[in-house]
Amino acid sequence: MCSLDKTGDVRSDLLSHIRERVAKGVISREDLVLESAVIPYDIRCGIEAVILAQSGQIDQALTEANRILSDHPNCPDALFAKIICLSMLQQWSKALVVSDVLYGVMCDYPNSLWLRAGILRQVDGDTDPKVLAAYNSAILDDGSNLYARMERADIYRSTQNYADAKEEFVEIIKLSTEDEEIRTEAQFKLACTELVLGNMDAARALITAVLDTAPDYPDAADLYTLLNP
Repeated sequence: MCSLDKTGDVRSDLLSHIRERVAKGVISREDLVLESAVIPYDIRCGIEAVILAQSGQIDQALTEANRILSDHPNCPDALFAKIICLSMLQQWSKALVVSDVLYGVMCDYPNSLWLRAGILRQVDGDTDPKVLAAYNSAILDDGSNLYARMERADIYRSTQNYADAKEEFVEIIKLSTEDEEIRTEAQFKLACTELVLGNMDAARALITAVLDTAPDYPDAADLYTLLNP
């Protein structure tokens, strides 16, 4: 691991806090400079590379990550930044190799399990059992990650496991009280699932709720017409 991982508890707690905030996208490079005076330079640069990658500055982020990794090959922040970059470039096999390294260095790096699950899905597809297992691990690590839950529900649907898909969509709706966009998506997909399961009244109620909050939601009007001939 990087040098910071060998420091005292206070510094480690600060780093964990900063990584969590970076994972949630609520800290800028400027904020990082102000908050991380006790963090060694190479670690701060690694976290900055993550922020660059998340903002879509792929070339700059990848250059910075590779620079750090040339001297500190097990720096978790630089590894995570590189995984994001390779994923955005759709270089899935390379991203998976780097993800394996990060998993060995720091298996609980914020959002890394979810990102790893998504990479595995691109490489192996929805039907490979290890892909679903990867999503299970990611959600066990962070049950509040509604995007990971949505992707797992989509895998359930694509593999015709409609009962588990329904259960997942219901849970997403329950948890998404402050995220109307993802709640609407879950309601629409649950309506489609209820239709497949033959629960027409439930599907009608759900698609009506979708149209009430998002009248232009893709395919919602067509599904409403199908359910209300």
